[in-house]
Amino acid sequence: MDCSPLSDGAAALVLTSDTGASRETRSQRIRIIASACASDWARLGDRPEFWRYAGKSRAAAIAYEQAGITSPEIEIDVAEVYDAFTASEIQSLEALQFAADGQAGARIGDGDFGPDSRLPVNLSGGLLGQGGSPGLFNADCCITLR
Repeated sequence: MDCSPLSDGAAALVLTSDTGASRETRSQRIRIIASACASDWARLGDRPEFWRYAGKSRAAAIAYEQAGITSPEIEIDVAEVYDAFTASEIQSLEALQFAADGQAGARIGDGDFGPDSRLPVNLSGGLLGQGGSPGLFNADCCITLR
């Protein structure tokens, strides 16, 4: 029960220019204001600090700077984070600066990231709720700003 079940899945991203969008859809468009990537050791045992997602922390710092975010926990409204294992969600919340190091587990237990909280996380159910697609690289994080 601690690992996401294997399942089928798909994802799509549709990009268009203003000329390809109607007047109605132009006012509803979504803008990508930041994007970043960083690498880390895949195997926990190879990491200097096995409990930390250092690559995710580096990518978040770059994306936050691009987007002008200085207080992620306050400025981000909802997040979908990698949670193929229970510990992964805890590590993601800390790497993304939504919780202080060592505090995410207790804060999850307190309901701080639930559907009715200030910062809901994994409203979709995450990988633990929906399953992980074998052979597909699952996105590490998706955040939404108002």
